[in-house]
Amino acid sequence: MIYRTLSIAAIAIAASAAIAYADPNTGMVYGYVYEAGTHRGVCGVNVVAEANNQPIEVRRTDEHGYFTFLSLLPGIVHVYVG
Repeated sequence: MIYRTLSIAAIAIAASAAIAYADPNTGMVYGYVYEAGTHRGVCGVNVVAEANNQPIEVRRTDEHGYFTFLSLLPGIVHVYVG
């Protein structure tokens, strides 16, 4: 079995009026999962958003390693790759 070291880059952005039809009471988190050393995106990795020690959403990275969580409620959100 081969183990790879993965890194995650995530940016939290609050929804703004500039986003069409955005709910002003929610936000989004998006990021990129890549392989350490090569910085190549990793496809098909589960990414979990968690608040208050409870998973709230799970996404899978796309073919380039990107993921997006939309319409998250305000507060602290932890993002894990697993």
